[in-house]
Amino acid sequence: MENYVGITGATSVSTALKTSQIFSINEYNLESKYLPLIGLNVGQPDLKEFPLSEGYSSVDKLLLTLTSIKDAAKTAICYYTTGLDDLPKQIDSLFADKGLERLCDNLQLCLPSWPGISQMSEIKFKHQQVKHILRVTSNMVGENTPLEVAKRIELYTKNVDGVLLCLPANVEGDRSQYIAHLGERYNAIKERAPRLNIGFFGRFGELSALELIEGIKGEIGTGDFSICAEKEEERAASDFIQRIAKVLEP
Repeated sequence: MENYVGITGATSVSTALKTSQIFSINEYNLESKYLPLIGLNVGQPDLKEFPLSEGYSSVDKLLLTLTSIKDAAKTAICYYTTGLDDLPKQIDSLFADKGLERLCDNLQLCLPSWPGISQMSEIKFKHQQVKHILRVTSNMVGENTPLEVAKRIELYTKNVDGVLLCLPANVEGDRSQYIAHLGERYNAIKERAPRLNIGFFGRFGELSALELIEGIKGEIGTGDFSICAEKEEERAASDFIQRIAKVLEP
């Protein structure tokens, strides 16, 4: 799976097209080293943070938005859910329209805890056209060491194509120590699960998050990772893409 720079949170055709234009202006395209990715947030109907009624109340709206950007960027549905018991059924329902599955390049799973291995295996088997990306939150990491996190992720290597390590809004304590810890986590995952695409996810409106990425790149000695940011406003998305391009320069 190729590395990408992603912006998630588009809520309409117009906002998705504006994001694709920002990528194009900054020379990101489907032939560039880092592929542009645009994600649409979708959640369970009863999930207040990302209800289907806000922006994507119907499959038709999802289809229309994904179709509008398909030739300009990789597409992703970022699926938020708090219920894991019936996760495979939820994804089956999401992709009940096979046209939607054909237009979706990546499915980002945004979950409160680690999903079952058998659940991920079922989802991967049923929806093979889509790349499956698991967001790894601070709640999932807990107090585990980088090696322990890597061993946990290794269990999913047959069922996911990539992981996104979620960054905090603010770093408490020694920033350099935290960056070193993230570097250890990246290296441990790379060693235990070398085929997985590893990325970092966060809100990059603040300079501190970009400084974290710059620090991580220096710590691991490579830009071989993906980055995904939650879009807050058009100007923030534009600033992020411009800044991150400089951070990722060789």
